[in-house]
Order: sequence, then structure tokens, then C-alpha cells
Amino acid sequence: MKNILLIIVMLISNGILSQTTEKELVDNFINKNPYFNNYQEELFFLHTNKETYFSGEDIWFAAYIYDKLNEKPSEITKNLHLNLYDFNFKLIDQKLFYVKEGKAAGQLKLLENLSSGTYYIEMDTNWNRNFKKGTISEITIINLNNQLDSSKKVSKPAETKSKKIDTKTEQNFLIHRNVEDINTANFKIKSISDVIDKLKGNTIYAVLHKNDILAACASIKITDKKYYNLKFNSESFLNGANTISIFDENNIILAQSTFWNFETKTGSVGVLSKEKKRDTLYIRLDHSKNLLNPNLSVSILNAKSELISDVPNILNSFIDSDFTKINKTKDYKEINNLLTDRKINLNKTTRQIIYENEAGTKLKGKVNTKTEVLEDFKVSLISEENELFLVTNLNKDMSFEFDDLYLNHPTKYKLALLNSQGEIENASFYIYNNFYNYEATNFLEVEKETNNIKPLENNIFKNNIILKPEKEVVKLKEVILNSHVDKQKNIREKYKNIIGVGFTDFYIPDDNLAVGVDIFFYLQTIPGLRVYYPPLSSAPIVLNTRGPSSITGTKLVNVKLDGVPMGEDLLPLTGFLTTDFEVIMVNLSGAGEGLRGSNGVVNLITRIDNDYLSKKHPMKTAKPKETLKGFEISLENYKKPNLMFDDSWLEEAYGTIDWIPNLKTDINNEFLLKIPVSTDQKDIKLIINGFDKYGILIHETIKISTN
Repeated sequence: MKNILLIIVMLISNGILSQTTEKELVDNFINKNPYFNNYQEELFFLHTNKETYFSGEDIWFAAYIYDKLNEKPSEITKNLHLNLYDFNFKLIDQKLFYVKEGKAAGQLKLLENLSSGTYYIEMDTNWNRNFKKGTISEITIINLNNQLDSSKKVSKPAETKSKKIDTKTEQNFLIHRNVEDINTANFKIKSISDVIDKLKGNTIYAVLHKNDILAACASIKITDKKYYNLKFNSESFLNGANTISIFDENNIILAQSTFWNFETKTGSVGVLSKEKKRDTLYIRLDHSKNLLNPNLSVSILNAKSELISDVPNILNSFIDSDFTKINKTKDYKEINNLLTDRKINLNKTTRQIIYENEAGTKLKGKVNTKTEVLEDFKVSLISEENELFLVTNLNKDMSFEFDDLYLNHPTKYKLALLNSQGEIENASFYIYNNFYNYEATNFLEVEKETNNIKPLENNIFKNNIILKPEKEVVKLKEVILNSHVDKQKNIREKYKNIIGVGFTDFYIPDDNLAVGVDIFFYLQTIPGLRVYYPPLSSAPIVLNTRGPSSITGTKLVNVKLDGVPMGEDLLPLTGFLTTDFEVIMVNLSGAGEGLRGSNGVVNLITRIDNDYLSKKHPMKTAKPKETLKGFEISLENYKKPNLMFDDSWLEEAYGTIDWIPNLKTDINNEFLLKIPVSTDQKDIKLIINGFDKYGILIHETIKISTN
């Protein structure tokens, strides 16, 4: 009995030792193999509302950023740079858009004087520069006053070249997958020629991967056998085409075989119902049950539209360039035959990261001041429009820097130089013109000369299609009234829509009576407020003398500067005078402000009128600035271009109906579309792209009758 137990223990121990040795072999191989990495590389797809534009129009888009490693919406990407290049591959515009949960949406305004031709939109991030150039999408721009010259020759942007792998051209092994067993994870490896004599006693490694993303790896000890069985976990398969590459111990590739994952995860969208009421077509779409919180973009065009093709879609971009073709093929043997001749080129990676992930903008500048002693001085940045209140150190060389700023553009902000007591010092500020770590190239790389301009139909002229200019708005100069009573009425009207306005008292400083009065002294005179200076502190606090204390046992008032909460540190307000503020809003009840306003709210709105700022008052104020760069502010609702057509076929071919950048499900877990249609509107076409929370991809092209 003891001998039997001893034998069992030895077998278990040998099994554990064998598994440990297998894991060590695989780990050592992976660590030394130069072709694979585990970086969160980004994949990009741009869904534009159409592909052909007239100069002067807006390009409406939804950009999707995919995590190549995890096959989910990118969590690390915040800054998306869109660079527009003309038909000479010269950079003519660049914009920054904010990415949330792997998606960004917005508009690019096209200049009216752009020449006709093929233009290129590059999607890129600073992090992506570690791996490759940005992804390029083509659009056609038509200038009705400058027709396309189809004979013009231009050079096409060069695709990123992959370095050829250091491998033999002949296959030392044949990798066989039984196509009768759909999506099997079992493979048979057959050695050929004299490989047994060469590799006998050595270990080879079978790597399951998609391009340079490694999914699984197994070691095989070569013996006298000609056939070897290989089994992976099918859950390790990546979406679309997967490859098994066999390496020797020196990282030389001995064989490769590509196969299709028939359980590639995609979602579907279909028409549930439609109803037409007057000039609106109501369409309900439902989706497959495997989708969770899907977010779609929808281009709505006439069914006969010439403005978009069915080729660019999110499935071809993120899963496989042949996904549409393969998805239509039902013969599994035919699919495998299609992939048999596919050659996979792998790049050796240095595993060195040079460019960091970029989140937000940076604001760097220098201070010019007559103040000589600048020890412990700081620079503050305030922006009501961006809800920012920040303080940074002033360096010895008079420079300062704010990093990771979420500044929308165009918006306003204020800078102030603060001394060690938190008082504002007179200063001017110079801002450097380097707001991003990312830099776009001035020219796209080009290769062979080709004719890539699409000729227009001969009967399309400026008389057939007219792009009417937007109506110009005349901005009248603001008139400042000297009457204090009228001024109060105007300010109350200006801020009538603030939260809790019915519970808010407006205190408007009189330019004559409040001159030279410290802001904290003024707040002390307001009924219900008390300004208190704690021991050993130069910064006061503001308390509410009315009503019970909050649940925290305090009566500390929430003080805001231009709508931005300052917290408990009111030191930056030291040195401000009452006349520095346009209005002081006091909401002692805190109604409408939530928990943060339980003890009341005081909102100090600083003055920005130029006449006041230009006067030589005895006080010092923060300096107003306007952003030069930042995140583009995108319109929520689509605006149709002012195009006029003189023929119905032109309307069908080049007219647009609607664009929805962020379509999400309603309470019934369905999509509701409200599409404007005319009485003579014919069939329409929906081009849908998107993904859900877990990265399941959706693409549909749906034709719908308006009858």
C-alpha cells in the first residue's frame, strides 16, 4: 500500500514539475521573442456622414478608437488629433477632439476656397506615434467654381511598410485544421523534409496570435514522431483571422498558417417598426441580445446617394480588411482557402516607449512683473466655462506650466500672479505656442505617382448645385449704461437662468460707494454671512449665520469664483476689491445646488468690461485671456448644408438627409430615429457603425422605404 501511495505521489510531483518546466520554457521564449508585445495599441475608424463634400461644407464625423490588445473601446485615449491634408499631401488644418469611452464626435469646417480633389483625414494620438503613423481616411471635395481635372496626376500616401520577417521561405511544418469541425481549437502539425533530423531533441514553439498580439503559446519537444497534436483554448482566439506561427529556439519562423475565428463577436441592428407622420419618419431599431449599452453613429442619405460607399466600415477596420467578403461566404472550406495564401509579416519591436499618452492640453508661459522678491509666488488659472480653478508654482526663470488641462476652444480663462499671502500682484503673461506633446507632420509621405482624383459628371456645374453662404450676423457694440438702477436690471436679466435664482440675492457693487473696499469686508456686511479668520491662518473662511448646521456639523459656505468652487482655501481672493466683481450672488438656502450647497452658496462674478479694466484703479485683478488651442466644441445637432439643386436626380445623388453621431438606446432598449422627410421623398439608406461597452462591433447598411 505504501509503495502504491509513493508511486502516486511521484507521478503527481512529476506532473507538477512537467507543468512548471512547460511554463518556464514558454515564458522564457515569450520574453526573448522580438515580434510580440502587450502594449495597448490603438486602432482607429472614422465614420463620416458622407465621403463627398462641397468646399465650404462641414465634415460631420464619429471617430472610434479601439484597444488592439483587449479588443474593447480604448480606455487610455483622451486626445484625438484630426489632421486634414490636401491633394498635395500638405497639412492645411488640425483639430483636437476629446475622446470618451473610445469615441469622439464633431465637425471639421471646410474653407470655401479649397480646390477640388482628394483630401486626407489623419486620425492620430501621441501614444500611437510609438507604433505607426495615424490612420488615413479619404474624402472628395468639390469646388463648384473649380472643377476637377481628371488628368491631374498626384502621389498617393505611402502605407506603413512592414519589415520582412527573418524566416525561411519553405514550410518546415504543415499546420492542419479540420474544417469539418467548425471553430475547432485542435490542430495537427506534420513535419516535412529532413526537419526531424535537424530539430530532434530541440523544442519548437507554436504561437497563436493576430499580427503582433500574442494570444497563447505552447512548446513542442521534437522526437522521432512525424505528427504532433496541438490544442489551444478556443476562448483565446482573437476576432477575425488568427495565425499560428511556429518558431525554433532562435526565433526563426518555421511555418505559418492563418485560420478564421467563426465565433468572432459582432452585433446586429434591424428595423423593428416604422411610421410616417407628416414630414417625419419614425423608425424603431432593435439590436441583438449580445449588445450592452451600444453607441452608434448613423448617416442618413437617399438610397441612390453618390456620397458614400459601402467599403469603409468598422468591421473591416477593426476585425479584418476582408470581413465583409468573408462574412458573406457560407462555405467554410472556401474561407480557409481564402486565408491559406495570406502572408503575415511581423515587425521586430524594440519594446521602447518614447511618446507618452496625452490627456488634455498644456499651458506654458512666462510672467512679466516689476515685483523683485518672488519667493513662494504662484500662478492661478480660473475658467468658469471649463469649471477650472488651478494654482501652480512660479519657477525661478519666471516660467509656469499647467498640464493635463481640459480647456475647450474657443473659451476664456484668467491668469493671476499670487504672492505668498495669496494676494494678486500686477503682472502680464506670455503664453508659449506649444499646447500639445503631439506634433503633426507637415506633409504625408508619398510613394508612386497615381491618378487618384475622381472625375465629376460633366453636367455638374456651379449652376446646377449652389452652396448658399451662411447668413452673416452683425455684432453690435455693447452699450454700457451709467445708471446704477438700470445696471441692476440688466445684470438680473443676464443671470436669470442660474440654478436657484428664486432663492438668490444679487449684490451689485456701486462703482462710487464700493471703491477701495476689500471683498471680505464687503461679504461681512451681507446679512446672513460671517467672515472668520482662523488662528495662525491668513486666509479667512465664510460662514452661514442662519439655519442649522449641515450633516457635517459645519456652516461653511460654498464660495465660487466665476462659477468654479474654491473649496476651503480662499487665499487667492486676498487682495481682491469689491469693485473687481460685476455681481455677488448669495443663495443662503443653497436651493438647487445639491449637497455642496447645503450651507449656502456665494458666487463671485469678476468684471471683464474693457473700460473698467483700462482704468488705473488701486486694485489688481486676474488677467482675462482667450484660448488659442484646445478641445473643439462640437454641435449636438446636425445642420444640413445650404445646398440647392436644380434637378431631382442631383438631389438624390448629392443631397443629405440627416446625421446622428451618438445614437443610444431608450428605456425600451431600442433605438428611435426621427428622420425629416418630404412628401416626395423616396427610399432612404442608413449607414450604421458603432460598438458596445465590451467592444462588440456593429455595422449595417439598411434601405428603408418611406411609404
